[in-house]
Amino acid sequence: MSQSILEWIFRPISVMSNNVDTYQYLALLRGINVGGNNIIRMTDLIACFEQMGFADVMTYIQSGNILFRADEQNRARLTAKIEGVLPATFHYDSRVVIITHKQLKSVVEGAPRQFGKDAAQYRYDVIFLKEPLTAKTAMKSVSVKDGVDRAYEGKSVCSISHAL
Repeated sequence: MSQSILEWIFRPISVMSNNVDTYQYLALLRGINVGGNNIIRMTDLIACFEQMGFADVMTYIQSGNILFRADEQNRARLTAKIEGVLPATFHYDSRVVIITHKQLKSVVEGAPRQFGKDAAQYRYDVIFLKEPLTAKTAMKSVSVKDGVDRAYEGKSVCSISHAL
């Protein structure tokens, strides 16, 4: 995972906002800015999230990964709100995975031993799953090559390393 995201995970709440009653989230938007399809400028995406009432909105590269704060604690309601607004604003079929600060920190801390430690030899992917899909079910469709790939089942994620 990128250092900037890791820094955000471990920042004290007071560093990012004076409002300690808000919750930190990461929204992962599927299918934007990939292969020339569903092109959305990050400044427009930030403005859209701010118009939805979210605070401390920032994006990570052009990927559709958005860090933000919200008063809402229910991820299902947040997901429904975002998935309702994005198609109306950007004209694409949105699919969003919302991850809490606590969940993301747990994924990083619970990563398989040595996962992400040898970027010269391996490419590492962490796939965050959209409920109701579970890691156990998702792992049934993951195929790996012996001696090349490794796949790990986590809580709401699948982690995969690929030898380069």
